[in-house]
Amino acid sequence: MATNYENQLGELYNTYDRSLEEVTNSYSNNKLNPGSNDYKKDVNNFNSVKSNIYKLQNNLQKDVDDTENNLIILNEQITLLNVENAALTNQYYRLNNQNNAAAGALVDQQFLYNELYAQNIALVCLIIANIGLYSYKTYK
Repeated sequence: MATNYENQLGELYNTYDRSLEEVTNSYSNNKLNPGSNDYKKDVNNFNSVKSNIYKLQNNLQKDVDDTENNLIILNEQITLLNVENAALTNQYYRLNNQNNAAAGALVDQQFLYNELYAQNIALVCLIIANIGLYSYKTYK
């Protein structure tokens, strides 16, 4: 993702430098030959490059904001699952340590614990897949 933006920005800055040099050169020619259209064309090209740099900057900021929002949502989900997992783990250990705990209740608690553990693993995989998909889309 970052490399894609770095490459685009590098190309735009190279074009920016060339356009600025062309405007500088055509400015003096325009002062000597006021009827020349080269200066106007060079200024338009220069403004176009600046516009493309601003567009790229806006796209980059939008991607950063989108990623930040996605991470906030995922962090909230992970926090909720961790809280629930902690409560279930405590309940599991409480039931496991009781000598008189019913065998069926223990099995149910173990199942719930394993289910939440699997959900946590799935959520981590989802996070990794989301980051990979986002990176793939930005490099495309």
